[in-house]
Amino acid sequence: MKARPVCVLAVCTAATFSAQAATQGTLGPTSTGSYLLTATGPAIPRQVQVLNVSDVSLTNGTRADTDPSTPGVTMRFCLIDTYSGTVQLQLSSSNGIFNPNGWRLQSSGGDLLSYGVSVTSAADGSLLGSLPALSSSFTATVPPAVVVANSGACGVGNVKVNTVLISPSTMPETLPARVYTDTITIVATPQ
Repeated sequence: MKARPVCVLAVCTAATFSAQAATQGTLGPTSTGSYLLTATGPAIPRQVQVLNVSDVSLTNGTRADTDPSTPGVTMRFCLIDTYSGTVQLQLSSSNGIFNPNGWRLQSSGGDLLSYGVSVTSAADGSLLGSLPALSSSFTATVPPAVVVANSGACGVGNVKVNTVLISPSTMPETLPARVYTDTITIVATPQ
């Protein structure tokens, strides 16, 4: 059985700690050459993250039908993209559509309230996407200027989701004493 040359280990060790280029051996009773060995791993994959999401509670004062200029309730969160590129958000309702302009909050007794949702930039308030008519989901495109590259740059959040009640005007001024719920899911995808 032929023994493996010991110099292979020495070359690998030298390549790990040295940045030298290949050298040629000299003519003589022994000769030594060396070369640099490098390995390139895969590129770091682009990753996105939705961070600092919080629950939202609506009240009688967040009704757009009684005051169309009401901003509703705002939830700020952080959108991270390790490449600092454009990110598409898809928001969807677990309860679905209530009327042509809104999603539905539902009580355990089956009572329904309608609400609207929009997504804006936290920095300048520019609209990034809003709930279209007759859809249980919508997309918002978040430009590179809005996203951050890591959680350390999140601050108080760079994206806002604005929610407002849009119940029909036949609804009483005060919400009935029931708990209404819906779950909004936000999926971030790099573009």
